Amino acid sequence: MTGWPSPAAGRTGSERRRLYLADQALAILFVSATIACVAVPSEAVFCQEEEPPAQGDSEPNQDGRRSLKKLPVSLGRGFIGVFSGHSAAPLVLGAVATVLSRPFDDDLLNADREENRLGRLGADLGDPAYVGPLAVALLAGGRLATGQRFRDASYDVFVATAVNLGYTEALKVAVGRTRPDGQDRRSFPSGHTSNAFTWATVAERHYGRSVGLPMYLLASLVGASRISQNRHHLSDVLAGSAIGFIVGRSVTRQNGMATAEPAFSLLPAVGPSGQRGLLAVFRF
Repeated sequence: MTGWPSPAAGRTGSERRRLYLADQALAILFVSATIACVAVPSEAVFCQEEEPPAQGDSEPNQDGRRSLKKLPVSLGRGFIGVFSGHSAAPLVLGAVATVLSRPFDDDLLNADREENRLGRLGADLGDPAYVGPLAVALLAGGRLATGQRFRDASYDVFVATAVNLGYTEALKVAVGRTRPDGQDRRSFPSGHTSNAFTWATVAERHYGRSVGLPMYLLASLVGASRISQNRHHLSDVLAGSAIGFIVGRSVTRQNGMATAEPAFSLLPAVGPSGQRGLLAVFRF
């Protein structure tokens, strides 16, 4: 696989500055649309999403689907659950933003390849080497906690991190795009950005906009830092943010559903004349 071709080079300084501003505007529009999906009512057509039930701390250990015994099922559900109608709008938005940003990818790179604080920040935040162990630690801590909201959020962070890692790594191998710095062929999509947006989305779903909006801004900063460090193109970052957003919303929605009763069960029964037997019950 040869990866994606680069746009034509040779633009003047003024052209590059105009394209830089266009890139910034496109990134801001995408982040604004993402935040709009959080801010608008759930009944809105474009960002229609089921609101999670209230997650208070007054009745601890009401885990429902979020239990260690059901963790393998939750992981499987998380991988399958992204393929639902709830993912359609952010998927289309992310795909369109990614495609539209392609012609501007090279103009946003750090031509001097100088190390900077923004780049160093993104190298740490969102790094799977840190995010993975932290997700495991949160899961363990959540199982020991009594507050239901933290128990639920920590469980969803772990599941969403695992699901996001699976899809992000699969896409990196399948696409094989060369990084801007030429180090390897794992540029698309940005894993740091998808991790950051996954965590931001889970946080917003459990703790609301007061926590979610700062987390989204931090996730956007992580994406910008990856471009600044010449580790990713703008389109890589936009794709990563869409993937993280979709995975985070899907996992919290799936795990927040009420535990379904079995569709079929056998119950002991006593007949009018004292006969004993079993009653087959089917639920539809």
